[in-house]
Amino acid sequence: MSTIEGNNFFDVIGRIGLVKNILRERKNESENGCVLFEEFTVVESFFSDPLDSRDVFVYFVSKLTGTRNVYSLNDVSKFVLLPYKHGFVAL
Repeated sequence: MSTIEGNNFFDVIGRIGLVKNILRERKNESENGCVLFEEFTVVESFFSDPLDSRDVFVYFVSKLTGTRNVYSLNDVSKFVLLPYKHGFVAL
């Protein structure tokens, strides 16, 4: 996991966006990881033939919300974004 641009694209509980920071929380004897996350507001199908691209987890995304939220590291999975027109293709 990274916050470096180009390597910070993730899915967090069904939302695609950017990890802006990685946080560590200590409570008593245990440590938990969290991420500061900003999601895309536009998440659309990239193609529809021969099937909807969302069925194979491929999306067209654009426009970040401008709002950042904190989520557990357990809720994070990696995505790759490729530049496309005025947004990105998320795989």
